[in-house]
Amino acid sequence: MKHFLAAALLAASVAPAGAAQPMTFTERVEINGHRMPIFMEVYLEPASRAKIAVKVAGNLRAIQVNLPALLSGVVQDTCEQRIALQLDKARSEGDHIRLLGRVQLIRYHCDAEGDFDTRRRTLSNITQVDALLNGQIRNNCLHASLEDLTIDPSGLIGGVMNLLNLTERVSQTVREDLNAELADRDMCLDMPDALKALDAHIAQGGFRDFGDGQLGFVIQGSVDLNAEGVIAILHMLPELGGAPCDCD
Repeated sequence: MKHFLAAALLAASVAPAGAAQPMTFTERVEINGHRMPIFMEVYLEPASRAKIAVKVAGNLRAIQVNLPALLSGVVQDTCEQRIALQLDKARSEGDHIRLLGRVQLIRYHCDAEGDFDTRRRTLSNITQVDALLNGQIRNNCLHASLEDLTIDPSGLIGGVMNLLNLTERVSQTVREDLNAELADRDMCLDMPDALKALDAHIAQGGFRDFGDGQLGFVIQGSVDLNAEGVIAILHMLPELGGAPCDCD
């Protein structure tokens, strides 16, 4: 992930590589007009005279707390049927994200298609929903897609839903809506332009469980100390909080 590692080189410019303690900084990701903080730790080791090995660990707690509300809402609302998804909790499981909540189904009878004034409730059910998201980090952005979803209504109404194949149809509708919502979320880090000039290489990375279900990520790679990147950093020092540089 190029910009994460670019930020790591900025840290390398103000502290010796191989420092025992990690360097920390905060970046922000914009979701639905809100800027949410991501707290990062950077670990550096010299790999060669012109290369720094980098590991970046980031805490995604702010996104984790807000994710259920961002993905909740009315999934479908027609004269004959209303489906609403209410997610309450997001927790990390390895490199996945588990979402827990409820899905509400209300079935109606309508005298005519689209005639909401005449619709009468015929069946309603609230069922626990369990969704597993596969999280990835690509091109400076956080991505997630639905890997598995479970809706298992119980009791008499659940039996009726299963008999009428409503359970599977509701599950498919919720799957499609969640995947569309996840694909539409723009969760990308906004890094300074100068950092984009750095030659960074990703070896591995993805979401991680930081303990007690807290969501984070770990990325490992390396940064080449090329002349163009170093000059870019020096020119950007005032903006990034360092001393100005007369580099011309």
